[in-house]
Parts: sequence; structure tokens; C-alpha cells
Amino acid sequence: MLPRIHGDTYGYFENVATGQNNPTNDRQSLLLQTRWEANENFSLDTQAFLGKIRENLSGINCSVPSQEALYIQGLWVAHPGDTDPANLRAFQENCDANSRERLGDLKSNQGPNPRLQKDLDTALLAATADWQISDTMSLKSVIGLRGEKEGPIQASDPDGGPALWSSYINTEDSDRRSYSFELQLNGSAFEQRLRYTAGLFAMQETNSENFTVSNVFRGIDSQTLAELALGQSPTRPAPGGTVPLVGFVGAPLVVSDFELENTTLAAFTQASFDISQQLELTLGYRITEEHRQSELTTTEADMAAIEQRLLGSGLFGNGTSVGVFGPGAGGFFPYLGPLGWRDDPVSIAAALFPDANGDALHDYPLDPSTRRKDIGDETFSQATPMVSLAYTLPEQWLDGELLNSAMLYATWSRGFKSGFFEPRGIDGLQRINPEVVTNHEVGFKIDAFERSLRLNGALYHMDFDDQQLIAVGSDSAQNVVVVFGNAGQSEIRGAELELLWLPSSALQINASLSINNYRYIEFTELDLQSAIVGQEKFVDRSNETFPVSPDKSASLGVQYTWSGDIGIVTSRLDLSYKSDVFYGFDPASYAAYKDSPEKAGQPAYALLDGRLTWQNAAGDLTVSAWAKNLTDERYRIGVVAVADSSGTYNEAWGEPRMFGLDLRQLF
Repeated sequence: MLPRIHGDTYGYFENVATGQNNPTNDRQSLLLQTRWEANENFSLDTQAFLGKIRENLSGINCSVPSQEALYIQGLWVAHPGDTDPANLRAFQENCDANSRERLGDLKSNQGPNPRLQKDLDTALLAATADWQISDTMSLKSVIGLRGEKEGPIQASDPDGGPALWSSYINTEDSDRRSYSFELQLNGSAFEQRLRYTAGLFAMQETNSENFTVSNVFRGIDSQTLAELALGQSPTRPAPGGTVPLVGFVGAPLVVSDFELENTTLAAFTQASFDISQQLELTLGYRITEEHRQSELTTTEADMAAIEQRLLGSGLFGNGTSVGVFGPGAGGFFPYLGPLGWRDDPVSIAAALFPDANGDALHDYPLDPSTRRKDIGDETFSQATPMVSLAYTLPEQWLDGELLNSAMLYATWSRGFKSGFFEPRGIDGLQRINPEVVTNHEVGFKIDAFERSLRLNGALYHMDFDDQQLIAVGSDSAQNVVVVFGNAGQSEIRGAELELLWLPSSALQINASLSINNYRYIEFTELDLQSAIVGQEKFVDRSNETFPVSPDKSASLGVQYTWSGDIGIVTSRLDLSYKSDVFYGFDPASYAAYKDSPEKAGQPAYALLDGRLTWQNAAGDLTVSAWAKNLTDERYRIGVVAVADSSGTYNEAWGEPRMFGLDLRQLF
């Protein structure tokens, strides 16, 4: 029985609006493992795990990669606080209020209710039975059950600042369950020249979650509305504007209940045969069938009730019949105040629908008659073969002191990722095509210097058909949605090197290097701004690199161990490097990244970590002092830029220089 308990950790990122530090670390877990050896031919391993997480996620900073975003000058849309449609400042100022430049290092301002709390309960049961049928054959079965419940959490904050303008929130508990079974037959024949594995796999998983999209009132000048109604891209309004109108870009409120049930069945086999003492052939084949069933139910705001409240205030006139931003958004309502734009009409309209209960969502009434259900149901299947040929150099070709062993190999394989159905705002479910990848790889494995040095290397070329990726789009109500999509064709060409060297019994050196060229060959998307004005224009994204994928990464680790009467002392330093990383989802973000990686990505950086460990002579007590990020580097993690639509780059920062002490006692 191995209990694992981690206490609460004070976060390094302060939200100045609440005084709270994020992220926190509050995790408790219990692991129980058993092993029963009924006899020399049968064993049963079981595992039970319970986990509980109650912690806050890291905060974000905000920046604006492009002023041409739809929510800024792309559509000349005003926000609460804007008093001149020709000089829109509110969106930028809201973002700047949560910028690193204004707040300083490791501080954020995400407002009083950012809902960064992560509550996750996990239960896992697993059992593995192994039966040795004969000297050359064994049968193994693996059973797994998993259940998870996750509490409400903020999925994203498109405006990026402290204001409550746009919110994507999981408003109820999410429930996830999975059940899996695998049966493996392993064996050998022909005096172990043939080694094989064959088996069956089955899994069923279910997931249910509720998520809500909320949008604040936005403003538009009558000149801009007229241009949009004619299908024209809007121009800068006249200074001071004409007649202000308020309404919605996207639906005010969409509550979605999403459920899925996936069933996976697979049969697989793999066999390796020694053609000769040096040459080995491996063949594999897998047939996979995945049944994906999804159900999405959406309910929207009551536009009639919203209109009634606006008109009842006496400050707004009857709405226009021009619903330029889709059916969910409705029309726009002229402001009747004497000072026009100078009265800040968008703030006046937003104040009629406050967040009274503090759940980070505007309190718009829902219309049950808008409830719609969409069901996606399809079975995806694919065969994925592989073939590999390995050649071990004969001993007579080797120098026993310099080169101890060497193996060359070539592999061709195919992989498959099932298609599925993705919620797309009020438009229901969108089908995502299956992804198929074909990999060509050649490589080597070398042991040298009396096996004190191991060097592995590989060259590979991966071709993707319908690669699944995250992109930014819109539904028919012009809600900006971040959803999965498909790139027609793409490829990765790369090389990897791994080194492990033991110059002495006390010194260990390990290093790695990865160089990749990521390229879209066929990838086009509908241009968001053109779609809003009723035009069908596609953007070619084939010149972009993959997001969250550095072209180069490397690591170097050095470890030295002393032994003596007092025990064993081990010191270790680890250096890691990543080249520029793109963190955007859309073409405008990539353009900003090419101009400067900091605008929509992370420039190249290196991290240095250290650890000093003492273990007593009995081996039951270990004390470790460690330091992470010794140079106190600032680098972005877990971030996203959407410069075409909302126009923000939400930046989360990695851990600063940190120190710690670990104590481990075995009983």
C-alpha cells in the first residue's frame, strides 16, 4: 500500500483583483497494489487508485497581436466604455489592464470571478492476469475501469481582461467513465526464432458535460451597419459617429449539454522472425473499429425578453430588422440618449443585464422554445499495418574496444485516429474526418567503449491525411468557436539523436537532439470576416508551421555520484532548450508570429534545473534539495492567440526560479 499525499502549495502568479496566488497544488491520492502468485504459472496483479484535486489554475496575461481582429477594427465593433466609434479604445484598454507591461512580472488582473478552481475526483481499478500456458506460450488479460468527475471551470476568456464581456464556462460537473479489456497471446516458436503477439482489445467510454457561452452587448455605428447590410467590409466610421446602436455579435447566451459514447474494438498481431543471425523481420497488423455517438442539446437566450427590457428602459428604440450577425444575434437597437455615443450606450445596455449571482455569466433569460438537439452517429474503421527490418552487424565487423554492437533498422507503418463529432456553437455537431498517418523511418542503435556509451539516431518522414487540429471558426450566429478541424495534407520531416554515456562508474551524461520540419501541404479555411459579410473567401494556410511544435529541441544532463560511509550523494544538472514555438490558431496569429514570435508565440529559450540527493547507507531514507529554472527564465506555456476573431493573445507563464526539499522514508 503506497499512500501519496501532496499538500497545498502557494502559487507564484498573483491575481491583483482577488489577491489570490495561482497556481496552487492541492492533491491527495491513495494507491493500493497487490500481487498474487497462485503457482509458478499464474499471477494476478491488481491496482486501485483514488485521486482528489482541489487547486487553482495559473492565471494569464493579455496582449493584442492585431488591431484588425473582428472584435476591434475588423468590424468596428464598440465595447462598454467606447464613446467614439472611430476611435475604439475599450477592448485594448481592457486587455492592457491584464498585460504584463502594465502589471509587472507574474501578476494578472482577470477580474473578481475568473473561476480558475479545478476540482477533479478520480477512481481507477485495474487487474492483470498472466498465465504461462507452456514454456513457449503465455496468455495475459488486462481489465481497467476509470471514473472521473470534474467541477465547473472557466474554459476560456476571449476578451483576456478583467471585464465580463465574453465567457466560455463549464457550468456543471463533467462526468467521464471508461471500461477496457485486452487479451494477449504471447509466444515463440522455431527455437525462439519466431516471437509473436496476438490479441483483442475493447473499450467503452462515456462523457457528459455542460458548457455555456456568454457575450456582452456590443455597439455599432449606423454607418457601419449599413455597410454590413450591403455585404461590404466596413470602413472607419466618421469621427464622433452618427446614430449608435447596441446588439450582439454572436448569441447573447448559449447553454450546451454534450454527451458522447465511444466504443472501440480492435484485433492485432505482431511477429518478429530471425531470418538469419543478423537480420530480423517484424510484421504487424491491427484492425480498429470505433463507433462514435454524440448528442448535443443547445438552448439560447430569450431575445424577445431582452428586447422588452431594453425598450422598457426608455433609452433604446425598436430594433432594426437587419440581423447582420446571424439569426442568434438578432437585430440592433438605436440609442435614444441626447449625447449619442458620448453617453457610452453600450455600458448602459450591459448594465441592464448584470452578473447578479457572480457566476461570470450575464443574466440573460433563456428561451425554452429554442432548445435543439443534434445527434451524430457513425462507425469509423481502419487497418494499420507495419513492417520493420533490422540488421545487427556481425561481431567480426566490430572493434571490441571501440564498437561493441550496432544495429540498423528501417520501418514503414501506418497509424489511425478515429473521426468524431465536435460541438460548433448553435449549429450543432460538426463531423471531423479520421486522421491517417504514414511513417517512414530509418535509424541505428550503437553501443561503444565497452558498452559505456549508447547512441541512438533516426530519420523519419510522416505523411498526414486529414490531420486533426484545433482551429478558430464561427457558427451561423457569428459566435467565435474554437473547435477541431482537418488539414487536408501535412507532413513532418525530422531527425533525432539520443546519447547515454558513462565515462566512469560515478559520472553519467545524457543528451538528446530533435530537429523537425513541420509543413501543411493542403490546408484552407473560410475567412471569418468575409463570412460575416456574406462572402465565401478561403485562406490558404499551407505556409504555416504546426502550433505548439518547436522545430528544434535539445537536452543535456550531467550526474555525478559519491559513495562513502555516510551514504550516497548524487548531484545532477539538467539543461533543456526549445526553439521558437507558435501558439496561435488562425492566419492572423501566424502573421503576427512571423513578425515577432512574442506576439503569438514563445521565442527560443533554455531552462536549467539542479538537484542534490543524499541517501543513507541502509537505502531507506532519501533527502533531495532541488532548484528549477535556476536562471529565472520567463517563458510562455499553455497559451493561445486568436488574432483573427477576438484579437487577444492569452499568455500563461511557466514556473519562475523555485527551490524545494523532498524527504522520502521507506518502512
